[in-house]
Amino acid sequence: MSVDLRVNVPNRPEALVGALQVLLDAGVEVLAASADNRPGERWSYIHVLTDHAEAGRKAFEAAHIEVTGEHEVALREIEAHRGVLVELFNEYSSKGDNIEVLYMAPDGRWVIGTESMRRERRGLRVDEATY
Repeated sequence: MSVDLRVNVPNRPEALVGALQVLLDAGVEVLAASADNRPGERWSYIHVLTDHAEAGRKAFEAAHIEVTGEHEVALREIEAHRGVLVELFNEYSSKGDNIEVLYMAPDGRWVIGTESMRRERRGLRVDEATY
C-alpha cells in the first residue's frame, strides 16, 4: 500500500536532497515527492510517497527528521479532458471528505490523501532536530 509521509526539514537548499538521501541510504524507494517551501519561514514540509512507510518513518526518525503526518493515499489515473480534475476532486468532496494531500507522481497518477485516510503519527519535535 502506498503511503505519503509528511516531514519537516529546515528551509535551506540541501534539506530536500538530504531527506531523500536518508531514504535512499536506508533502501526505501521514493515513488514521488512534493515540497512546500515558503520564503522567510524556517521550516519546510516535504511529502514523500513510498510503499515502505514503516521503514521510511524509522529512517527519518533515526536521522532526527520529524515525521508529522502519515496518509494512506489513493493513486488515481485519469484521462485528460476538460473538467477532469473537478470531477475527480468532487468524488471526495461530495462525500464530505477533505483532500489534505495532493500532487502528481512521475508516472502521471494523482496522489490523493484525505482526512479519512490520515493516520495520526507521533514523531520527533522540530526543535529537537539535529541536522
